[in-house]
Amino acid sequence: MAPEENKKSISELIGELLELASGYFRQETRSIVENSIARPLRKAGRWVALALVASTLFALAVIFLTVGAFQLLAELVGATWIAYLIIGGVLLVLGIGTVVAMATGKEADQG
Repeated sequence: MAPEENKKSISELIGELLELASGYFRQETRSIVENSIARPLRKAGRWVALALVASTLFALAVIFLTVGAFQLLAELVGATWIAYLIIGGVLLVLGIGTVVAMATGKEADQG
């Protein structure tokens, strides 16, 4: 084995060094992107999906409970129109209370 057979030229060594450095840079960049961006985004996406499912089920439960409460109220008072009148009155009072609370909150913020 002659020692000259294993020798590479300077340009070949520089090319190999640049290729290795480029490969290392790509590998580290992928690792940083995966650990710092992609994995947290996946976790956040799972939480958002879970929150959407939970809020949908909660909304359905509220709707069913509201319908059930109306049916119970209608049964207790004996007439559907009276139940509508009671619910309308309660909602009217709640709406007026909300408007008054918002108005006093704005006055407190300004003063």
